[in-house]
Formats: sequence, structure tokens, C-alpha cells
Amino acid sequence: MEPTELSPEEQSFWVAHSGVDTDPALVSAALTHQAALAVAFVAEALDPVQAGERLGLDPADVLARQDELGLAAVDTDLGRLYPAWQFTATGLLPHLAEAYRVIPEGLHPRSVAGFFTTPQPELVSEPAGKPTTPRVWLEAGHSPAPVLRLAAHLGESI
Repeated sequence: MEPTELSPEEQSFWVAHSGVDTDPALVSAALTHQAALAVAFVAEALDPVQAGERLGLDPADVLARQDELGLAAVDTDLGRLYPAWQFTATGLLPHLAEAYRVIPEGLHPRSVAGFFTTPQPELVSEPAGKPTTPRVWLEAGHSPAPVLRLAAHLGESI
């Protein structure tokens, strides 16, 4: 099926009710932003060798134990890549496997990454008193319970 142009009335209805602006400049900016996010993901992600070095494992063991370790991976033209936010300087993010068990299946890896790297109002620790990201929360050794509760509802409408 070939795409068709919207009539002026349809265009007006679309803009008024969809929440999506069809201004070519805005669409271009959104596509550029998405491309930049994809490039940043690849630039920051770890390949099996790098992941193995971080975890003290052989790259083959990382691949074989990926599920056991609780690692998410994305297969790309460059091979299998592991999102960098899953790692600390010395290993895996604490409670990562538990979080992946409660995250609804089928979410895009960038949606999951966005959750773990975006401050959540429910995650406030003293003395800062400001919302923090699930990644920082878990790495700081706080209880995983609020992160797991939030993660279980990812993708749901508010």
C-alpha cells in the first residue's frame, strides 16, 4: 500500500488530536535525535570481550552465561553489544537480573535504558533529597524494592 497525502482537513485533524506535529523541520529534528541516540548506544556499549574484561570472564562465558548474569544484549551489524548502563566500574549493576525478571517482555532496549538512566521521583535518597536514576540507586546499595516495583510497570499507560 502506497502512502497518500492527507487532505488539509485531515492534516488539521491530525495535528489537533494526535499529539504528533508533522512540521518537516520537527520530524527531521526527531529523526536526527533518534540517530544520535543509536550512535551513542553503539559507542558506549560493550562487546563480549569488553564485557568479559569488566566481569573477569572469558568472552565465551559472557555469551554462554548472559541469561544467568542478567545481561541484556542487542545484536547489531557490529555483533552482540551489551548496553553500558548495566555495568559498574568493577562488574554488573547490583540486582540487574532481578530487574530484568520483572520488566515486561518486548520493551525496546532504549526504553529500558531510558528507565534506568532517568531520575525517578520515587527514588529520593538523603542527604541530596533529589530524585535519582534506578542505576545510581542500585549502585549506591539502596533497596532494590522500589526499582523493581517501577520496572514491573514499564510500558503501562499512566
